[in-house]
Amino acid sequence: MSTKQLDDYVDKLYNGILRKYKEEQEWKTFYPRAVRLERESPTKSQMDTVIDTCSRKCVVCKDPYDECFEFHHKNGDSSLTTETNLVIVCPTCHKKIHTRANSKLANRKVRTERKKNQEPPRKKHGKKATKEPYNPLYVDNKLLEAHFKF
Repeated sequence: MSTKQLDDYVDKLYNGILRKYKEEQEWKTFYPRAVRLERESPTKSQMDTVIDTCSRKCVVCKDPYDECFEFHHKNGDSSLTTETNLVIVCPTCHKKIHTRANSKLANRKVRTERKKNQEPPRKKHGKKATKEPYNPLYVDNKLLEAHFKF
């Protein structure tokens, strides 16, 4: 199995679902009950074209085409069914692509929430303090020699 191919399709799908997620967040702000676009299945001629374009093999693991293969929307938009947005993948690779892409999106959501709720960064140990500590012998960083005899 080609890990690079799998990662490429995961990244493409992740970018697509991330864009959709951001758009949905914006829509929810203005239209809380917005209607989602319906899934559109490819036509028979589109299927044949995609199968031939993919050389009758899974684009990830290169297994020969079988009737159980699935059509994958590269950008994650199931309402956009064009030959350029479709590839064929075996069920195992299709599940891997979607699992990894959804996992990346979930991790991003967690990081975003943490940033929103995060307190200002604290000082790290070992760094010099920005403000001088209080010292009764100094006023405005000047030694009070006149008041004391050493």
